[in-house]
Amino acid sequence: MNDLSAAALDPAATVIDMQRVMEDLQIDEEGYFELIAVFLGEVASIRDSIARAPEAGRESFIRVCHELGTTLGVVGATRGQRLAQALEGALRAGEPVGLSMAAATLLRELDVVAHILMAVRDH
Repeated sequence: MNDLSAAALDPAATVIDMQRVMEDLQIDEEGYFELIAVFLGEVASIRDSIARAPEAGRESFIRVCHELGTTLGVVGATRGQRLAQALEGALRAGEPVGLSMAAATLLRELDVVAHILMAVRDH
């Protein structure tokens, strides 16, 4: 099986683009693991921000989406980054968005990313 086929079968490869991050930031694997450690240390705080955002309203939710998109992009979580950016764009455009449902979706994606990054770190 070639590398492309192996990546296609690896669910983590569809969620995390570790290679892109290492190339963009010009870091090695050890540097990426340090980045993961910082991210994982902030997951609880990020979860709290997302969970509180619907009650705080659209503008707060827009900020949370923007920050989350940036944070997920830094660790290479491209699917989550695109999701957060799409929600941010829809909210900025005034489209109807159920904030509670959007928050639940973002929380699920954050959990997936954290779970995968913990597995990468521990591997």
